[in-house]
Amino acid sequence: MSKEQTKIRTKNVYDIDGLKRAHAETGGYFFSKDTMRFFASRVLEGIYRVGDHLLFCTSEKSGFNDPTREYSVRTMSPEGRILPGKETYDTAYQAKKAARAYAEAGTLPSGE
Repeated sequence: MSKEQTKIRTKNVYDIDGLKRAHAETGGYFFSKDTMRFFASRVLEGIYRVGDHLLFCTSEKSGFNDPTREYSVRTMSPEGRILPGKETYDTAYQAKKAARAYAEAGTLPSGE
């Protein structure tokens, strides 16, 4: 699939389910049940656009024996790569607020 086709597909993503499908179509496994279980990951509702990139929030446990969750803003590139954010947040609200701020400013948390 060409880069342009990937960008067109990414532009047609409007929710988390669409983001997961678009990522899987590129051969990605970030959202697979095994990966999500291993990292104790959860995906929060809501996506935010920055150009052809999509921002979304996740939470993961801080450690295997630590029930505390950390929240982050991640980026899906137009090619379907999932990029980590540079910061973690204590609450889902803080992560979503940061994602909105990135989107409004037109910047990416991954620094790309």
